[in-house]
Amino acid sequence: MSRLFPFWLLFVLALTGCVAPSLERQAVEVLLNQRQQALSTKDLGRYQALLSRDYLDKGKDYATKTAELAALFTTFERIDARFFDRQIKLAGDCAIVTEQYTLRVTRQGKSFPYAGKEILTLRKEADGWKIVAGL
Repeated sequence: MSRLFPFWLLFVLALTGCVAPSLERQAVEVLLNQRQQALSTKDLGRYQALLSRDYLDKGKDYATKTAELAALFTTFERIDARFFDRQIKLAGDCAIVTEQYTLRVTRQGKSFPYAGKEILTLRKEADGWKIVAGL
């Protein structure tokens, strides 16, 4: 009977809705990890897939942010991004991510470090979680 306990516990948690937030949190983590990989590989298409078509922040919409990212990726030979002290707050189909970052970019053989804190707003859309603001 003890072998069945984890299954039954999981079943009960799923029925009460306790598992769903954990799965949503994991899905948000996947998006954030994909973003880090897209930055490090300078993969514009991959990064664009993480943005909502409704992206809007500080007067920049999806098209403007995409153009900004394309310029960033061509300006720097290398981008090393690290994110840590991440906090994810879920509220239905919305999530707020607060995290620290370090960024090291290389241009013409010279390296430039940056560090700071960012707050991203995400929304769950038909095809998954997307960044809607904060970049």
